[in-house]
Amino acid sequence: MRSAGDLIAPGVRQRVLAVEAFLADVYGPGRVFDDGVLPWRLLYTAGGFRREAAGFAPPNGVRVHVASVDLTRDDQGGFRVLGQNVRAPAGLGHLIGDRARAYTSRLLAALRAAAPHAPDPQVVVLTAGVRGPAYREHAALARRLGVPLVEGRDLSCRRDRVYANTGHAARPVDVLYRHVADGWLDPLALRAESRLGCPGLVNAARAGQVTIANAVGNGIADDPRVCVRVPDLIRYYLGQEPLLANAESLRDRPLRAYAVNDGDEVRVLPGPAAGERV
Repeated sequence: MRSAGDLIAPGVRQRVLAVEAFLADVYGPGRVFDDGVLPWRLLYTAGGFRREAAGFAPPNGVRVHVASVDLTRDDQGGFRVLGQNVRAPAGLGHLIGDRARAYTSRLLAALRAAAPHAPDPQVVVLTAGVRGPAYREHAALARRLGVPLVEGRDLSCRRDRVYANTGHAARPVDVLYRHVADGWLDPLALRAESRLGCPGLVNAARAGQVTIANAVGNGIADDPRVCVRVPDLIRYYLGQEPLLANAESLRDRPLRAYAVNDGDEVRVLPGPAAGERV
């Protein structure tokens, strides 16, 4: 019989596969809404949904290149999921520092495999710059991966190709491992006031000339209203029972009463908007 710890790896893998399928559906046919698994209004009210990402599939169909899943233990000693981050998970540079080199090589191999069609793909790590709170982590990550660390001002787009000016000549970029939030990636397609990204980056991704890891628009899967329904998404997309249950929700009346009396021991996350059913 497997222990609770033995379920972590397959349980996390199962969850990420369901989230990947959900993202492909959200930005594609939207069957999850047509079939009533999730309400259509969630699409327009959940944080992280990006209309700019609709209607095209990223290279190799992968949107979640790196994911983090928050776990906790219940009162029986089992593991439960608090939520996931499939946007741009932080802390990976520190994590790699505590792991063998094999992990670094596997991460680099995964990023290179995500390239559109280049025989020798160029990977870069995009940071918000030296003033960002995680700059040292990004620098360490790029150094351990052996790839350039770039800022938005180092990038340019020409004819839907992205180039990095990291030396004497501009080099084409095939995979952009970004640590800049969606809205700041491209002032043409997203926030016009951004100086952290590169004009034309979203069009280059839509044209299949560059892979943005993780993909633009993944944040909708991190919305708490979606997180609480991931077990339903696992059943819907994979036809399996969840290996890792979600942490108990305040929708459960006994837990709600406990939270009122012992609030210091309860982690409260934002939930659905008033009147919205999930």
